[in-house]
Amino acid sequence: MELYYDHTSFESSDAPWNGWEKQQYGQTLVVTCDAAGCFAAFSNFRGSLQGEVLGKTLSGLTPTHEYRVSLRARRNRQSEQTPALSFALDGVPLEHSHTVIEPYWRTLCWYFRATAPSHRLTLIAHDQPSDGDDGADFSFDDIWIRPLVSSENFDGQPNQLIGPGQSLQLPTLTITPTSGPADIRTGIVTTRPIPGMREGPAIVLQRSPSQQVRQRVRLDLGVPCESLKFFWTMPYGVGDIKYFNAQDQLLKSKTYSSGHATAHEVDYHAPVENNIAWLELNSGFESYLDFFTFSQVPRQDRPPLFVDHSDFEPRPQSDPWNGWRKGSNGQALVLTDDQPDNFARFENFHGNLLGVVLGKYIQRLVPGTDYSLSMRVRRAGQSSKTPTLSFDLDHTPVEGSFAVTDSQWHRLFWRFTATQETHRLELIARDDTGNGNDQGADFCFDDIRIQPAVAFETFDDVELKLIEAGQTLTLPTLCFTLLPGSGGNAGTIERTSNEVPGMMEGGALVLYAPGAPDRTPQRVHIDLLGSYSGIRFAWTWHDLPGYVAFYDQHGVLLEERETVPAEDKHLWVEYRAPANRLVSRIEVHARKQSLLDFFTFTSE
Repeated sequence: MELYYDHTSFESSDAPWNGWEKQQYGQTLVVTCDAAGCFAAFSNFRGSLQGEVLGKTLSGLTPTHEYRVSLRARRNRQSEQTPALSFALDGVPLEHSHTVIEPYWRTLCWYFRATAPSHRLTLIAHDQPSDGDDGADFSFDDIWIRPLVSSENFDGQPNQLIGPGQSLQLPTLTITPTSGPADIRTGIVTTRPIPGMREGPAIVLQRSPSQQVRQRVRLDLGVPCESLKFFWTMPYGVGDIKYFNAQDQLLKSKTYSSGHATAHEVDYHAPVENNIAWLELNSGFESYLDFFTFSQVPRQDRPPLFVDHSDFEPRPQSDPWNGWRKGSNGQALVLTDDQPDNFARFENFHGNLLGVVLGKYIQRLVPGTDYSLSMRVRRAGQSSKTPTLSFDLDHTPVEGSFAVTDSQWHRLFWRFTATQETHRLELIARDDTGNGNDQGADFCFDDIRIQPAVAFETFDDVELKLIEAGQTLTLPTLCFTLLPGSGGNAGTIERTSNEVPGMMEGGALVLYAPGAPDRTPQRVHIDLLGSYSGIRFAWTWHDLPGYVAFYDQHGVLLEERETVPAEDKHLWVEYRAPANRLVSRIEVHARKQSLLDFFTFTSE
C-alpha cells in the first residue's frame, strides 16, 4: 500500500515552505531558526490577523479516508491580541478553532474526510483585537497531514531476508537488525497462518540455524503515530519491546513471554504531546509480526494535568504576571519587589473598584472537568471601603463572592466546569461605599492557582524506569526522587502478579525494587505538580514500620507520622492540610520492598 503523508518542518534550505503559499495575511511570514530547529514566524507585522495565512493543494488523497491535520504553535511575546488558528478545506472551515496562549510548543489538531483525490487546505488566523498592540503573536512548525488510521499486513511483499548492517525499507516502516551474529536473519517471509493474527507475508525475527543468541531489531515508522497495534506470535521464549519518540527518548518498555500466550496483541498509546517514531524488539527465538495498525488519534483518557500557577515572583525571561492582563480597574496594580514572597497590590489608586481587575485566557482545559480556582488575599490597610472579590468565566459570574476583611493572608476558593478547551477568566473587584473620603482597592493578592478539583495517578501508561539514589523520575502528576544515601533502587514498575484490587493494579511506584537489599533505609520525595488540600494513596505489601511526612509549597513541614503495617500488609494513607495551607510534597521512608499506587489529589 502507498502511505500518504505531507510534512512541513521548515528545515529544508531549498524549499522550506514545502508548497505552502502565503495568502493575504501571511505576506510577512519568514522562516526563523534557533538552536532547536527552524519554524515559521511573522516579521514586522502591523495590525491584526483576520483571515487566510497559508494555502496548499493536497494531491494523492484517497476519497472516503479520514485525515488528521496538525501543527505545533506557541506564543512569542505577550501581545494583547490573542490569536486563534483554524483550517478550511476547499473554503469550508474544519471543526475547532484553537487559541494560542502559552509560550511553549503545543500540538493543535483538526480532522477531515477526503471526498476527492485533491483538496485545497488553508490556514486561517484571527486575532482578538486590542488597542495598542500588534497581532500575529505566534510561531508555528511541523505541519502534518496524514491518515487518521492506516494499516500494514505486508500482502504483496516478496520473501526477503537481511542480516546485520542491512535495512529493508517497506511502504510503512523500515526494518534494521542492530545486533546478533551474521547468520541471524530478519525480514519478510510467508509462513503457516494463524487466522486474524498472522496471514500471508509477515515480519520474521530471529530466523537462524541457532536459537541461542538474542537479536535486536529496529523498526522505524514511515510516519510517527500516536498509537500502534500489531500481533506478535512467538512459539517459544521471551521478547522485549521498547518504544521511542522522534527525539529518541524511551517512552515505554514491555516484556512478552510465550509462557502466558503464543500470540500477543501488542497495543501501545503514546503519552499526550508525544508520538511513536520507532521501536526496538529483542527476541531469542523465531517469532513473527503482522497486522500493524497506525493511529493518529491523540490519547483522550489521559489528558495532561493542567496546573496554572501565578506567584508573581520575578524570574529570568519570564513574565511575573504569568499572562494575566490588567483590566480597566487594575491599571494601578504593581508587584512588590522588596518582599521574600512577592505579591500584587494597588499603588496610588483613587476612587472605588467596580469591575475587571485582571483577565487571562486559560487554555488546555478538558471539557466536562471540574476545576478549582483559588488565590491568597488579605487587607492592605484600614480603609472603610471593603472590597468583594469574584471571578467571571467568559463574562458569566462564577459562583462565590467573598468580602476581604482579614489583615492576615487567607485562601479563597471557587470552582467551575470547563465546557471547552479555552475559557476567559476575569477577576472582578467591587468596593462598598464606606467612608467617601477613604480610597478603595484596599487588598493584596497572591498565589492564583487553577487546577483540576480532583486529580488521580495510577501510573498506568507512564515511563517504566528505576532510579538510583540522587536521581529523579518525572511523571505526569509528580516528580519522584530517591534521596542521596538511600539504599537500592526505586521507580515505576508494572505488576502482573500479587495485585491488590483497588489498591495496587498494573503500574505502581516501587520502593526497594526487586533485587535491592532490604532494610537499608530508603527515603523518597514525591513533589506534586499541583498543590492540594487533600492527599490519599495506597501503600501495599508494607510489612515493616515506615514513615510519611507532608510539606507545603515553601518546604514547611505540615505533619509527619510513623506507619504501622496492617494485618494484611496493605493500608491507605490519607491527609488533609490545615486551613489556608496546601500540600506540595510527600516524603516516604521504607526499609523493604513495597508499592505506592492509586493517588488521589483534591482541591477544596
